[in-house]
Amino acid sequence: MAARVEVVTDPLGRRRLRINRKKRTVGAMFLVNDGPQRIERKIRAYFADEPSVGLVIAAVFFEWSVCRAVVGLGHRPSKEMRESIQSERPSGLKAYAKMWAREIQGATPLCDVVGPWDELVAAFESRAVLVHGRNRYTRNMAAPHLEILLRSTANVWKHCAESGVDLAKTIRRYKARANP
Repeated sequence: MAARVEVVTDPLGRRRLRINRKKRTVGAMFLVNDGPQRIERKIRAYFADEPSVGLVIAAVFFEWSVCRAVVGLGHRPSKEMRESIQSERPSGLKAYAKMWAREIQGATPLCDVVGPWDELVAAFESRAVLVHGRNRYTRNMAAPHLEILLRSTANVWKHCAESGVDLAKTIRRYKARANP
């Protein structure tokens, strides 16, 4: 059955594509100023329709949040930090933990910030299985991984807020910060 696609305007005036068959907005992920609660709602909506897609998007949200946290909490100018992250292209939890430790000197280790590290490792392994097409996940299989990813991401946002960094706002630092 072919779905009819139409362009709609959301309450904030942004144009979106909607597939009439499911009456669901598609084509947009999340924006910096959406905030963690709104992004989580979007991820849960994707999860309700496609558990595997929701799980992958939750992992992307975690990785995106960690990168923004490193830029916000790091000591170098933000432009330099972003360029470093882009050139390094961290992949996997170990790489993110190393980057966190290197760029945020004196900070709480990432494994202590996010919560149960071994559960997060399992969630990332499930993400890798999906991304590389080795298997699929049912809603029941994916739900625990989704919850740990969202909880870990919330912990990163909370840690940043406690440190005076709002990840939902533009992060600009033109000069290096003094080390703590």
